[in-house]
Amino acid sequence: MSCTTGAPLSHTCLVKDFTIHQGAYWAIKIKGIKNADGTYVDLTGATFRGQARRDLGPSTAVAFSFTFTVDLLTDPAKHSVVVSIAASTTDALTVGKTPRDKDSVFYYDWELVDTLGNPHRIQMGRIYIARNATR
Repeated sequence: MSCTTGAPLSHTCLVKDFTIHQGAYWAIKIKGIKNADGTYVDLTGATFRGQARRDLGPSTAVAFSFTFTVDLLTDPAKHSVVVSIAASTTDALTVGKTPRDKDSVFYYDWELVDTLGNPHRIQMGRIYIARNATR
């Protein structure tokens, strides 16, 4: 997997995998997104988008999308983004018996779209869905 997009990257991209439990709310907070030169990205006016798919083929349907909540404080170093998935979304996923089964693996990426409309991939990886027993 590569962290490149169509627009030149001015920041670093993280490759990270997660295990998420089916039927549960999931969220992670990203603090202080940095440019490649070490300065913090000002998130004022930026938007975020992110999707997960079963594979990265061009015709693969979107399995689910992420919700992004931006918290702008006066100092860009303290700007943060909460990335989340609703419990109803994870509950609706059809998955294999274990998180490592091919039917339980999804590929995701998150993009920051700057005020000029340029997308910048900030994170990508795999999501493993752990089946729930309580329904």
